[in-house]
Amino acid sequence: LKKLPVGFLARIFKDYLKNKTSNSHPNGSLEEWLINKYGPTLYNLFFKTYSSKLWGVSPDGMASDWAVERIPPLRPTSVLLGLFGKKGSFRHYAAHYLYPKEGIGQIFQEMARHIKSYGGDIWLNSTVEKIYLDGNQVKAVETRKDKKREILELDWLLATIPLPSLVNLLHPPLAPDLRELARRLRYRSLRFLNLLIDAQGISDNTWIYVPDKDFIIGRIQEPKNRSPYNAPPGFTSLILEIPCSVGDHTWQADAQ
Repeated sequence: LKKLPVGFLARIFKDYLKNKTSNSHPNGSLEEWLINKYGPTLYNLFFKTYSSKLWGVSPDGMASDWAVERIPPLRPTSVLLGLFGKKGSFRHYAAHYLYPKEGIGQIFQEMARHIKSYGGDIWLNSTVEKIYLDGNQVKAVETRKDKKREILELDWLLATIPLPSLVNLLHPPLAPDLRELARRLRYRSLRFLNLLIDAQGISDNTWIYVPDKDFIIGRIQEPKNRSPYNAPPGFTSLILEIPCSVGDHTWQADAQ
């Protein structure tokens, strides 16, 4: 608040008062929801450009259903209480969380340990070529590693790949109309650029959001703030989160 211009703060407060006295409660687009909750000043400053960058779709073309869970409403009293170190009613979807000491990779190492302890096998660098169906039940998968192919029979399958890719792997193929519906499904991806910094630390923030449309970065994080083991002694790092879609220019760009 100390760093924002007085005129800008006045516009935010004016928007807030106007929304408090308004009887409209739009539940249509994300744009309507955000303007209703935050006002046009904050919407145009942050939410419009950031949401468009993150999702690849303008907020006026997105539904607002998920916003209730992910975006807390603006409550000036909670903000003011926070300035004095007191807890208000401000709600955030991830106010507290646990983080692995040695980074997120530790989660998957522990999963691998459990799988192996129960006699399971883990195949790395393998590609699923086909998923065989018997009626509505998955019966086997065909995998390829290097030039070797193998068909594995199974009782059940847990797939985490994008739905359009999953549908294309099913054999026998689904009906053409279902394949077309799957092809039209859209989803977003992220690329992460990790920069090693010759410094003890850069910021105390968990995340720094970058709404400016001139930058492809959506968010910056400093992993060392979560665990000191996430960077070598005397160094820190910054992870630049870059939203994109599979196959687009950003997805195919090299690190330079």
